[in-house]
Parts: sequence; C-alpha cells; structure tokens
Amino acid sequence: MIIKSEEEALVRKVEKEIQQSILDFQKAYTGLTLQDCMAMAMMTQGVSLQKSKEENDETQEYLQKWSQLLPAV
Repeated sequence: MIIKSEEEALVRKVEKEIQQSILDFQKAYTGLTLQDCMAMAMMTQGVSLQKSKEENDETQEYLQKWSQLLPAV
C-alpha cells in the first residue's frame, strides 16, 4: 500500500483506532479468533463511515435547500 505523505497522519490514526477496536473485541469476546475480531472491527469502521456519509448527504441537502431560499448576496 502506497501512502501519500499528506495522508500519513490520517492513516496512522485510523490504524490505531482499528487496532484498539480489535483489542476491545478480543477482551469482550474471549472465545473469538483474531480473524473474527478483525472482521468485527472492520464492520464497525464500515458502519461508522456509512453513517457519516449519510449524515453528510443530509447536511448537503439541507444546505442546498437553504441556499435556494436565501437571496444571493
């Protein structure tokens, strides 16, 4: 994986979040394999990302409606 220098800090932050999530799942569900915990961590990240995208879309729609109602300055 090639990481752009301007994205390095973001990638490291996400990596730490994923590692912590995996550790949290390992502690909470001691019977699960590492692979199971990794899958659950990835699913959690994916759901969080999707929620953020949907909230962003709703915000964009809201702003679009307001910009149509307000007179141009």
